[in-house]
Amino acid sequence: MLGALYFETMRRLQEACSFSELAALVVERVPGVVGRGEVVVAELDAAGVIRGVVGAGGFAEQLRSRIGSRSEVDGRFPGGGLDLSQVGDEVVAASDALGPGAYRIGGGVTRIFSAEVPSDTLAGELVSGVYRRGILCAYLEAGNFQDPDLRERFEAVLLTLRAILGRIACQDAEAKVVQKVLTFRPKQTLSMFLINRATEVIPLSQAAVAFSERRWDRDQPMWTLDDAARVRVASESLEAWDNPVEPRWGSIELNLGRGPERMDLLPKLCGDAVLVMHPGDMPQGAAVAHILTDRQREIMGWIAEGKTSAEVGIILGISPRTVEKHLEAIFQRMGVENRIAAVRSYMEMDERTALDR
Repeated sequence: MLGALYFETMRRLQEACSFSELAALVVERVPGVVGRGEVVVAELDAAGVIRGVVGAGGFAEQLRSRIGSRSEVDGRFPGGGLDLSQVGDEVVAASDALGPGAYRIGGGVTRIFSAEVPSDTLAGELVSGVYRRGILCAYLEAGNFQDPDLRERFEAVLLTLRAILGRIACQDAEAKVVQKVLTFRPKQTLSMFLINRATEVIPLSQAAVAFSERRWDRDQPMWTLDDAARVRVASESLEAWDNPVEPRWGSIELNLGRGPERMDLLPKLCGDAVLVMHPGDMPQGAAVAHILTDRQREIMGWIAEGKTSAEVGIILGISPRTVEKHLEAIFQRMGVENRIAAVRSYMEMDERTALDR
């Protein structure tokens, strides 16, 4: 049974508005729920190397001491260190496989806890991003986690914390984008793009669409970054995190069809990134009537009449694949997930435009 303490703890955790606030509450309150041992929140980078530890007990301190002694060669811990790279969605209990006298997550934890080794542990993934991960570890100094009620509570805590962190990540990203928008003066043009995980650049704002129409080919709905640019994006995104769910704006130089230009970059958990051109980089001009290019309005006009991608391709003299890539960009800009929703939004957009004329 989860019990009253679990529900009261979860109610308190739901009130957290940031990762740091939530992690502090977890360290304070969750030990009582899962066995009154020690609870630690660890932040890992894409390579599985610990970047930060939140905790107040002895095991947390030992982990912190290892962060300070990482190898200058590759940033990893001496002797391999604490390898949490294999911890996934499934909860791991050392006592399941080796009994209460042994402790293992990915092998070799005794190399980390030099002063004392936990009697047993539970570990699970709190958040899994492309560039950062969060791990929840619960330690017992004596005994083990064989009690099914303790296991059930730990798994329930994990599920709740994942949902809370997902909400915090979304709110944080939205707030940072809004803050960036507010830094633009009224007459400055906001050119905002999305870089998806395939490292294709998709225009989001009206000014970005106008830029793409001037600089890209007529049937080029996305700009594909070259290998060097992809490396720069990945490098900047890897370091742009205050914690596993809250990134910060960075600066990067990219060529989107007009030569190298300095831009602002905000990575997201899923591996996408928001890209904003500096205000001075875009010429002033009237905003386009829609957030779609001329070609994409043509495509949506035919889609609204019930045509398939193959039929639209024949009508416009382009391949069905090109039509699908345009639709992918259209869905992203409209914030929809399928053709039906896109057609509905497109028709509403057309109605509003007609009324404005």
